[in-house]
Amino acid sequence: MTKLFQLGRNSVIIAVGLILASTANAGLLPTPDILVSFGADYSSADQRLTVLGDQGIATRLLTDADPDPNSFGNFIFGGSGLSQFFGQFELEVSIDQSGNVFTSPNPSVVNEFVVRGSLVSNSEGTMTLLKGTITEARTAAFGTGGVIDLVATVTENNTGEPFGKTVRITAQNLGIGNSFLNDFSISSGQANIGRPVPEPTSLACFGVFACGLAVRRKLRS
Repeated sequence: MTKLFQLGRNSVIIAVGLILASTANAGLLPTPDILVSFGADYSSADQRLTVLGDQGIATRLLTDADPDPNSFGNFIFGGSGLSQFFGQFELEVSIDQSGNVFTSPNPSVVNEFVVRGSLVSNSEGTMTLLKGTITEARTAAFGTGGVIDLVATVTENNTGEPFGKTVRITAQNLGIGNSFLNDFSISSGQANIGRPVPEPTSLACFGVFACGLAVRRKLRS
C-alpha cells in the first residue's frame, strides 16, 4: 500500500512538472500578432463572409519585443503596390447557418485570409506577408458579444516571425445580435491574428495522461 502511495505521489509530481514545463515553454515562445481593422459583408444566400481588399487594412505587427497593442508598434506599410499607407487584409470564408466552415463546390471560392504589405517604410513593392486557409469558426460568442474566432492553417509566411502552422483570427466589434441566418454588414471590425495560446485544460489532460502511464509502468515492473 505504501509502495502504491509512493508511486501515485511520484506520478503526480511528474505530471505537475510536465504541466509547469509545458507552460514555461509556451511562455518562452515568440508570440507575434498582426492587428487589422476591416469592414465585412455576409450573404446568407451564398453563406459567405468576405473582407475585400479595399475594406481591410493591416496596421501593426507586434512581437514580444513590443507587446503593447496601444503603442505604435511596428507598422505594416502599404508599399508602392497599395494606394493606402497601411497594409492590406483580405478574408473570405464559407460559414453555414450553424456557424460551421464548409468547402464550397465552386472551385473559385476559397476559405482563406491574406495580409499584404511591407515591413519597410520605403519599400518599392508589396508582398504577401501572411496567408492561410481557414478551417474552423468558433461562433459561440458571436451572437451575444460580437466576437468570432477563426482558426487557419498558415500556407505562406514572409514576416520573419514564427507564427507556426496554425493561427487564430480573433475578430471583434462585429455587431451584437448578428446571425448567420441573415445578411449583415460590418463597418468597423477589428481582429488580432496570432498564435493560439495552449489551453490550461489541454495541459492538465496531458499531465493526467502522463501520470497514468507512469503508474502503469511501475505496476508492470
